[in-house]
Amino acid sequence: MNGTILAIEGDFNSRTRLYHLAMTIGVNIDFCETLGNAIGRLRFYNYSGVIVDFDTGSIKPEDALEALRKVAIGIPIIGIVNASQVRGAEKFVGKDLVACIRKPIDAKAFSEAMEKLAGVSV
Repeated sequence: MNGTILAIEGDFNSRTRLYHLAMTIGVNIDFCETLGNAIGRLRFYNYSGVIVDFDTGSIKPEDALEALRKVAIGIPIIGIVNASQVRGAEKFVGKDLVACIRKPIDAKAFSEAMEKLAGVSV
């Protein structure tokens, strides 16, 4: 995949995991801890995709996706969810998300999501 992915991830351990998974398959990845910071970066930098972790109390999937769609026009988005959020997030796959990864994130699920993202990346 060409370009860089922006990951919105507030948890240090999850950022570390995403970084190592991305490096393993040769994907460049930048991080923001908050949705607000990500929106600012998306206005000034070109990203090939966005990964957003919905497993935080401060991010509701529908609100996050609405905000991202305003600035990430045409940029594919991957969601990360915990086990209790899978059903709620599935309704966005195909419409607002190209893929949804369930925590704990494993290498195979991450790689498959990156392949989906690469298939629709602009």
